Amino acid sequence: LKPTLVRPAVLNSLEDNTYIAVVKGSQKNLITCLDVSDPGCIIVKDVAAPMFAEWNSKNRNQQIEMFDQLIKVNGDPCSSRALREGMQVDAKSEELYLTLKHPDERLVAFEKSDHLGLDISFRKTLSTRPWISAVSGGTLETWNIENPNLSVAPHDRILAINGVSGAALEMVEKLKDPNSSYVYMTVLHYGIGQEAM
Repeated sequence: LKPTLVRPAVLNSLEDNTYIAVVKGSQKNLITCLDVSDPGCIIVKDVAAPMFAEWNSKNRNQQIEMFDQLIKVNGDPCSSRALREGMQVDAKSEELYLTLKHPDERLVAFEKSDHLGLDISFRKTLSTRPWISAVSGGTLETWNIENPNLSVAPHDRILAINGVSGAALEMVEKLKDPNSSYVYMTVLHYGIGQEAM
């Protein structure tokens, strides 16, 4: 049964930066507001969509923001596959209970090398930003070990590389730029599969 209100015990059990928003609309409308290109981390891509805009106009202290991670819908864990297949949402319901999480923005800086240890993924027409698909040794893993409070991990979204933001291909090209000896990345960290940092 779908709850009619969010119990205080549920709210108290939420991690830092995690919140519940109750929005009006259908799952079909919800999917159009999301970036589902990374199956392990679904994020908000359109805060101007009516269902999010209405919530934000009434909840000034808890805004749904671009790049927030969608963790649950009506208490059920959320995955891109489940959304695409049509999560089992009460067809009569006009409200969706969304558990969302604000990511931590981190600036990562490390020296360029022949082995960065960074794998990046994106879907050209679907992804709002590329994501880290793997950290495998190299200078990025060294960064993570030396800076555990600023570490990055798979599913984190990359906002900028060496000052370039926007198109994924342009950002990836900055990694190959022979004129820079350092890599500066602005990353949104979600902490998926990790202890909270």
